[in-house]
This record gives sequence, C-alpha cells and structure tokens, in this order.
Amino acid sequence: MSLRKVAEKAMLNDAHLGRIASGKRPPSKEVAKALDQALNTGGQFLAILNAKPEPWRTPPPAGAPTRT
Repeated sequence: MSLRKVAEKAMLNDAHLGRIASGKRPPSKEVAKALDQALNTGGQFLAILNAKPEPWRTPPPAGAPTRT
C-alpha cells in the first residue's frame, strides 16, 4: 500500500506522514492511534511509540554533525 493510500485511510496529511516515515518528524500518539485504526494493527504502532526512547528529544553527542 502506498504512503498516500495509508495517509488517506488514516485521515492524515500525506506530506506529514512522509516526513514521519523518513525520520524528519517524530510521530505523535494521535498519529500512531490513527495508523493503528486504519491498518487494523491492534495498537502496535502506539506500543512501539510508547516503548522506544524519543531520540529526537535528546541532545546529540558532543561533536556530532547536526542537520540544518
């Protein structure tokens, strides 16, 4: 299924979902819930989101390259 079709089914903006899929934006709990419902995953997206640390909220190690 294409990203556009997934976004449509989950009632999400396809560009926003694309940024999440590419790692440019973090997913929210609302997005995880919408994907779980649209794809009938039984809460797996939300469980993954809750189980993983949020690396986008932690500072990079000293000397690490930064994205601009």
